[in-house]
Amino acid sequence: MSEAFNYILPHDLDVAGAHTARTGLLEAIEGAVAQGRLGLEVAGTGASQISMQLLFAGMLECRELGVELDLGPNAEAVQDLVHVLEQEA
Repeated sequence: MSEAFNYILPHDLDVAGAHTARTGLLEAIEGAVAQGRLGLEVAGTGASQISMQLLFAGMLECRELGVELDLGPNAEAVQDLVHVLEQEA
């Protein structure tokens, strides 16, 4: 896991902040395509539903583009949940 993250997603996003956060996340992903790696984290615990959805969407986008993820502990917890849900599907 990287100590420096390319993008830190706010944990307390609401509808008003979602567009700005989405734009920043997409820019970070686009910038990471050439390197093949993105450091991604959620700013705090207790992420809002919108923050979780953007994180999940960003993780899927990276997977589709072949960008490897270096996740912080909060983002890693979401990834663990995703793996559990995939196994149950």
